[in-house]
Amino acid sequence: MQTNIQSTFELYNPIRIEFEQPVIAFDSTYVQLLIGVDSLFEPVPFRVDADSLNPRKFALRPRWVPDGKYKMIIDSAAITSHYGLWNNKYEQSFTVKKLDQYGNLELSLSGLPESEQVFVELLDKSDKPFRKSFVKGNKARFQDLPPGEVYLRLVIDENGDGVWTTGNYEKGRQPEQVFYFPGKLPIRANGYLDQPWDIHSTPVIEQKPLEITTNKPQEKKRRDPNREREEQQRQNQQGSSSSRRGSSNSAPGSSLGTPADMR
Repeated sequence: MQTNIQSTFELYNPIRIEFEQPVIAFDSTYVQLLIGVDSLFEPVPFRVDADSLNPRKFALRPRWVPDGKYKMIIDSAAITSHYGLWNNKYEQSFTVKKLDQYGNLELSLSGLPESEQVFVELLDKSDKPFRKSFVKGNKARFQDLPPGEVYLRLVIDENGDGVWTTGNYEKGRQPEQVFYFPGKLPIRANGYLDQPWDIHSTPVIEQKPLEITTNKPQEKKRRDPNREREEQQRQNQQGSSSSRRGSSNSAPGSSLGTPADMR
């Protein structure tokens, strides 16, 4: 069994648990999440979500207290695998990070359609979204972000389902519009960034930053006139040498003869 728990834990992360074998039973009554209050530990309510695609993965989602001291205990036999095996007892203590270890971002958006739902996703360096915010009053807000650099993607959510929807050729439906912020934004600990963004200020085809573009355009090779001149001279010299060799191989006055001579 593996978890994502470390000695210091991110404020926005769920506890993720992964087992070696597919799980058929997870009894959450045998799982305790405790927070230290003075010299005692008190239970913390949480929700357990099973991964819809992987029967070995689960997520525990409590409401974290910044700088809280926590302990998680999973009793033995809380989890039963598809092959009839049980887990060993697990216990881990950790501390959730303080609020001043995070930064906040607010986007002031312009150029948006009036009647469509819109959301913004934060992307990592692999072009993977890790946080989403729905736009309200031309604003998108992100709180408690870890320090680092983020990229932005905005989706015009025409059908209002909260995800980007692809096109459908048979139904004549175009994919939902996507816009990228043409750069990256720095997130600093205990910082606040108010960033304006006109989604039409840069042509759509030029918006996505190269750092997160999979198929990057090839750079044009810079011309080197001196090298080109030397290469041309070398080719000319080779051509002249070949011509001289061809002339010397034929004796003066020699010929293959005429058709009459060959009879």
